[in-house]
Amino acid sequence: MSERPDSEKLLLIASAVADALEEAAISIRKIFAEELEVIKRRERTLESVVQAFPKDLAELLYFEDAGDHILVRPKGYLGSERFQRILEIVRNLGGEYVSTGKDSHFKVPKKFEAFASKTESEKAPPLEAPPERPKTLLEEVEASMPADLKGLVAFEDTPSSVLVRPREYLSSEPFKRINNIIRDRFKGEYVSAGKDSHWRIDKPEAKPMAQFDPEELMRHEWKGKKKAGGGYTKGSLSWGWDFASEFSPAVVEALKKGPLKIDGYEFSLASSQKIVRSRKVKESG
Repeated sequence: MSERPDSEKLLLIASAVADALEEAAISIRKIFAEELEVIKRRERTLESVVQAFPKDLAELLYFEDAGDHILVRPKGYLGSERFQRILEIVRNLGGEYVSTGKDSHFKVPKKFEAFASKTESEKAPPLEAPPERPKTLLEEVEASMPADLKGLVAFEDTPSSVLVRPREYLSSEPFKRINNIIRDRFKGEYVSAGKDSHWRIDKPEAKPMAQFDPEELMRHEWKGKKKAGGGYTKGSLSWGWDFASEFSPAVVEALKKGPLKIDGYEFSLASSQKIVRSRKVKESG
């Protein structure tokens, strides 16, 4: 029996290798498809979403299981830098920021797709942090305390002041540091009252609105009819009007509650709330 030429042997070997590679490719595709199905069936848990955030960010957030999604809500104002860090993590988890005023939050889907990472050109543009609301006095005081001092005191918000109470006996050094912050930044004071000793920072009093004065309506120079050449004739208490902006806020607020009768005259606010009217009324009797 004659031997096959070398070229034929090489063809047979190449064919066998090709068959083996095809079988391997089929097996790999099958395994890959099975693994992909397993991945698609997986769901994120509340714990896994929490763990995706560094501790310094997780402490600023509430996490809530909402069925198909995990909701991530800020405990307070985040600031631009922390907002962007949180948003980047949420987007990497396939989530998004939902802007709904006071109920704004981040939303992360429980189900996720494998290999769903986006290219730089496909990534959503960065969002701007929500507009900053004015901080309360309590928030300002808390933010002013360094981390090593904040754990030594408790903060209490009362209608007229913010109180800062030592949690335990304070040695001279931390006492002086806390006292300097409260005194120098907030004009507060230390109240020595035994076990109830504390620092007190008074809240700035809201400027009270001036009281309603009926004489403002009675002495007002009222407008009358419109002149052909522009301007208005002189009106009177018996029949007159003027723009609401010409009166004090106290008068306008009083008229918003309904017409006012003063010494035989009635004063009212138009439905547009931009015009105040005056007219004489007949006394019933």
